[in-house]
Amino acid sequence: MVLKFSFPDDSQPRGIRNYPSLIAQGAKMQGFIITDYAPRFAEAREKLAEWLGAGKLKRKFYIQDGLQKAPEHLQELFAGHNMGKMYVIHYSLASWH
Repeated sequence: MVLKFSFPDDSQPRGIRNYPSLIAQGAKMQGFIITDYAPRFAEAREKLAEWLGAGKLKRKFYIQDGLQKAPEHLQELFAGHNMGKMYVIHYSLASWH
């Protein structure tokens, strides 16, 4: 999901705030890197397919018609207007959906 591509008032992105309180409380902050779990990709693919088939996962699509409006649709994508995967359909292909 795209959170922000621009910052208000042309300001710079801010770093982590209140990190001294993490240290004071003995807390741990750790990032998530998908490749750390590469050995479990097959297991995840199976489980996700199972959940999708059982209706436990829902896919969302944001379908826009008109390739000539692709620049506008791209702006919508970066502004976060879409929910789910965005598709831009060319009018000559629009009859199939």
